[in-house]
Amino acid sequence: MSVAHTAAVLVNLYRLGDALVVETTDRTVAGYHVSTDRVTRVAAAVPDGELGERILDALSRAREGVPASRPSVPARLRTRALVEAARRRSYAAVVRDAVLVHVEREGERLRFTPTRNGGPTGPDRGFHRLHEELSSPSEPDEIGRTARAALGLATPV
Repeated sequence: MSVAHTAAVLVNLYRLGDALVVETTDRTVAGYHVSTDRVTRVAAAVPDGELGERILDALSRAREGVPASRPSVPARLRTRALVEAARRRSYAAVVRDAVLVHVEREGERLRFTPTRNGGPTGPDRGFHRLHEELSSPSEPDEIGRTARAALGLATPV
């Protein structure tokens, strides 16, 4: 999965049933974000502070200026770590079952952008940013609370 956006640091936070999956993305030299193998899974009931720490850790591991992925690389290879962490058979199954929030660092604050899930197929497929955004300071407990509020705004298929 790639996410076209101008933010330098971006993390994807997925809710899949009783689990949360935090995926670090890297920004390519072409300016878009690509999935990485830096993905963690936690129980959705994890304390806010621990969720906030996972998000901060993922943000700290994001890289900028990585080579743009070749179009010939199959999507299943680019999203393998996410699919495994989500415990699904394919990326399409992740999309079908998930809600997604993008988390971006802006100085000392974090911005959370919920998405609308358009499903895994069809002309509206994929995740689409909603106009509502939330922000929080960089304290783990507040990050966790804000992440949960943003997940509550994200819409499923």
